[in-house]
Parts: sequence; C-alpha cells; structure tokens
Amino acid sequence: MTYRELFQSALAQVCESGDEGDISDYEERAGYILASFCTRCASADKKYRAAHGIQGGNEVYAACVALDGEFPLCDVFTAAASHYLAAMLTIDENEEMSERFFALYSDAISALMGDLPASNERITDRYGLI
Repeated sequence: MTYRELFQSALAQVCESGDEGDISDYEERAGYILASFCTRCASADKKYRAAHGIQGGNEVYAACVALDGEFPLCDVFTAAASHYLAAMLTIDENEEMSERFFALYSDAISALMGDLPASNERITDRYGLI
C-alpha cells in the first residue's frame, strides 16, 4: 500500500475529494503527518512482526515521506494510519471531528497491541535483592 492510498482513505473519511475542491493544503501536510505516524508506531510494528514471525520492515525516521512511497509498516496498521491522518488533517478546522478520528486511531492501536501474545523475557536484578 502506498502513502497516497492512505491519503485518499483519510480524505474519504473527512468527506473531501480533489474533484470538488482544492486539497493541496491537505496533500502538502500529509507527508509530514504520515512520517510522524510511522515514527510513532515503529516500535509497535516491530513487536507485531516479532509476535507473528514476520521478517523485514523498514523503519521510517524522517520528517516527511513522499506520498508515492510504500507504507513500511504491516498492513494491519493501515486503518490506524488512515484515522490518524484524518484526525491531524482536520484538527484546525473541526476539532470535534478530529477528536473522533483520534479516538478511532487510539482504539485501533490499543486493539493491535492488546492482541499480541505475551512473551517471556529475562528479568534482571538491578537492585541486588534476588
């Protein structure tokens, strides 16, 4: 999936399209917002990949991404990315709508992380009590 497809999904959620109006402002901001999403969710993607035995993954630590580039996280993060983008695109124009999309984003990420299986990790005795 490309970033542009996520952008189109977010536009559809906020009832905007390039056919009826100027969306150049949205398009200009989308690259920065999607880069922020990928940076924020890189650790969640890494945990998801480890839990499901998925190899690869390209971490994005950039200020902006090209909309024609490939979305580097697992496909299960696309809905959350679309909601996050919709929330950030509308934050200045319609705060109530933005809050609803941000809540959908938060719920999607929480559900993804809540469904991950538990894993065993070694406990380190940092205080010398054990």
